[in-house]
Amino acid sequence: MESVYCPLCGADDTRLMFKTEDYLYKTSEEKFRIVRCRRCRLVYVNPRPDADEIHAYYPPDFYQTTITKEQLLKEKERQNLLKYKYVSDMLPGRMLDIGPSKGEFMYFMQQEGWDVCGLEFSQKPPNVFDLNIYCGELSDANYVPESFDLITMWGVLEHVYDPLCMLRDAYRLLKCGGRFTALVTNFNSLPARLMRHDDVPRHTTLFTKRTMRSMLLKSGFEPERFYFNSELFGGTHRGVFNYLVKLAMGEQIDNIVSQNRSTDRWYQFSSQIRGKQSNMMLKVDRFDIAVTPYLDRIMDWCRDGFIMICQATKS
Repeated sequence: MESVYCPLCGADDTRLMFKTEDYLYKTSEEKFRIVRCRRCRLVYVNPRPDADEIHAYYPPDFYQTTITKEQLLKEKERQNLLKYKYVSDMLPGRMLDIGPSKGEFMYFMQQEGWDVCGLEFSQKPPNVFDLNIYCGELSDANYVPESFDLITMWGVLEHVYDPLCMLRDAYRLLKCGGRFTALVTNFNSLPARLMRHDDVPRHTTLFTKRTMRSMLLKSGFEPERFYFNSELFGGTHRGVFNYLVKLAMGEQIDNIVSQNRSTDRWYQFSSQIRGKQSNMMLKVDRFDIAVTPYLDRIMDWCRDGFIMICQATKS
């Protein structure tokens, strides 16, 4: 584990927000400290697994290495269409997708007439569509400066150890007038703050609209628009009422979060209170199911949803 300075302002002045575990993949039983910088208000994991240790927290299930081309296109069809709406106003040009995983969005954009390149940090995701994907660090890729009309990062920047450096590299590669589009999670949202939905420790930096804007400006970009869309990357508020009732009934936060984040414990989350079957909890869960779609839309409209898409340009 390594202790780090603030990835945005470089300060070493934080306050503890909470501690959390790897509830999703259960790679360890460690408690990770989520801290907020007192100077710039960026939230990050500190201490965090170092560059050699972090690979152990990405299990094979994270990459879905056995999926076929047909399965991937079907599984990602809706997500690709949702991503495309944030760039559909652009004429086809040259695109770099940073963190493309198996290349599904690159393939989609290629069908729309774009010349696509990708940069993937890990060699584990298979290049399903046999596209132009470089495996390694962006600084080592030897892309020509100012050679891309569009650079995208979908759910990637939270994983990057030095997001400011990454954004500066992206700025260098983007043409003047080009667009940068990124999706990150929003730490100001109920799922992030209340239910701890960020994928810690794989998410090492947790953004808000304020800190994302600050980092874009510091890297040279001109932030233009922020969107919130709970349909993209599973940003739903499902379970928030269950969570609040369980908390009011005296259940421990760590236990509630573990139930919520673990597939094999969801029945406890949806039907039990303090380990005992509860008809009241079943009614709360039915209410939660009915209300969640409306709550998702309301929080997106209020610009406080879990999934945040930012657009910036290079002037």
